Amino acid sequence: MTENKSCACHAEGAPNAAGGTAEISHSQAYVLLILARLLHTMIYFHGEMHMGAWILASILISTAIETLLCLPLLALLSRFGGVGELIRRSPVYGFLCAAFFLFLSSGSVTHFTRFMQTEFPQVLPPVAVMLVTAAAAVYCSCLGVQALARAGTIVFAAFAVLLVSMALVSEAKPDMLNMIPVTEADMPDLWRMMLQDLSSSRWLVMLPCLAPCIRDVRTGAKKTAAAYLVTKLVILELLAALTILLLGNFVRIIGYPILAIGAYARTDFIRHFDAVNMFVWSLNCILVNGVYIFLAASKMPAKSPSKPNVVGAVICGAVVFAAAYASYGTGLDYNSNAANAVKGAAVLALGVAAPAISLVHCKLQKRREEACKEG
Repeated sequence: MTENKSCACHAEGAPNAAGGTAEISHSQAYVLLILARLLHTMIYFHGEMHMGAWILASILISTAIETLLCLPLLALLSRFGGVGELIRRSPVYGFLCAAFFLFLSSGSVTHFTRFMQTEFPQVLPPVAVMLVTAAAAVYCSCLGVQALARAGTIVFAAFAVLLVSMALVSEAKPDMLNMIPVTEADMPDLWRMMLQDLSSSRWLVMLPCLAPCIRDVRTGAKKTAAAYLVTKLVILELLAALTILLLGNFVRIIGYPILAIGAYARTDFIRHFDAVNMFVWSLNCILVNGVYIFLAASKMPAKSPSKPNVVGAVICGAVVFAAAYASYGTGLDYNSNAANAVKGAAVLALGVAAPAISLVHCKLQKRREEACKEG
């Protein structure tokens, strides 16, 4: 598609597996954003639950702040139908986005491997977990954004069924007294937890990068963002409340609280939900990392704009595997204060500041064009 010189941002669609222009709906984009947040929750939630019931307040406050932070991006997408040529043609922005997605991917593969070795050590050795996850993610990314979106809908449905089933058939009894610590001494951690949650707002960078793939992004950007924010708030609040009510103070020391809920869940057909949890979590990890690699590869030079960047995806997959292997061996924590500071800075720069600058640039350019027409 030929692009005009205005800031209307009629971006070309991303390639699909069969070539041509790949487009996804607003609901499919929303599902991909939610699954990325769920992956973060799966592998990092144990580090957040030390606050106990205070986490409920931090999630609410951080979601409110996210709503404010996304306003420049939504104004840009809704008014001009894209991210603007200032962003789209910037090699620096593209490089930083690719680096950000590879950082997220290597972190998720590293911590997913630790999860597997902690909870299911008999399945595969660490190197095999990293290699299989990275290779599967590369394969998924090469199928294109449409295939990722269709698979994401299935994985999201599986997640919903799994979480509801575990809650309904859990043999653990909720105890409202477990909420009492919300009035006690954990208040100083509230702000650190809130900032930690904001650093996980990767959707603010994912959405502008997915924008060229979304049908009629001009009218649907606000709906996608609103659906994401509401769903994220509801899911995280319910998960936090459920784990606290069922597990009490035990939630502060357990490795993976969501998995622990599954240990209490039993039916006549499924005596233990461990295997089901592992299967669904693994699918989501592969899928989301496929999205990360797809977005990173889309920022790299490609032989044909009408086909997936297979070479770029393979290179990104190799980088992810190498980084995860090194991180796993050195014990690097992608949920540390330093790592969260890096992710938070990237979100603010790429998902907030850059769209705000592009929005101003588009407005000024539109005014110049209107002045030229009048002259």
